[in-house]
Amino acid sequence: MNSFTEYYPKLYNGRHLTWLNILSKGVVRGHFTNSSMPYYDITVSLIQLSIFLQFNNGENSKTIQDLSLAVGIPIEELIQTLVPIINFKIFTSSSAITSLDQSSIITINDSFNYQRNKISLFQHSIKQYYEEGKSNPANQKILAQIKEDRKYTLQAAIVRILKTRKQIEHKQLVNLLLAQLSSNFKPTNSDIKRAIDSLLQQEYIKRVSEDSSWYQYIA
Repeated sequence: MNSFTEYYPKLYNGRHLTWLNILSKGVVRGHFTNSSMPYYDITVSLIQLSIFLQFNNGENSKTIQDLSLAVGIPIEELIQTLVPIINFKIFTSSSAITSLDQSSIITINDSFNYQRNKISLFQHSIKQYYEEGKSNPANQKILAQIKEDRKYTLQAAIVRILKTRKQIEHKQLVNLLLAQLSSNFKPTNSDIKRAIDSLLQQEYIKRVSEDSSWYQYIA
């Protein structure tokens, strides 16, 4: 990341690169000794992934201070990242959630059980980040950037679909968008409407007829 951060402004003069780590994710395959499932595939954020990897050497327990030093993030941020994992009972802690500090011991729950072997902590992390951002001015700029990135991601997805289909009905378009973007975020009906209106205004797409719910790509 550091190398690319240094390289990017040399490639694009005047541009500024911002890493949105909260939007990065990976999948951890977890094997728990006393679980009814042979393994679980757990989708996690980049920072959560870094935390899980600290237990990949056979150690079952670590203090929050040790994890903070190993992952390279402040203790307060690490605690926020750990909360969804502890709430899901994948990790246990020596302290209550509200009392976590640098001396708290985090332990893998060898008896972890869940009815499905695919688990997503990523959406829980995004939701938590948004909720905290509402009252934390330090996060407002990042949240605004996430919102802006999602807007353009949604518009790009609409254009891709219309390029392929040439014409498509509104409900079909919505269903395809939800399916294509589900692994990243779930756009609301309002988000989709705003994206369509913007593309209509920019004349990337048009309605098949004035009152039609069908859209057509403008080549």
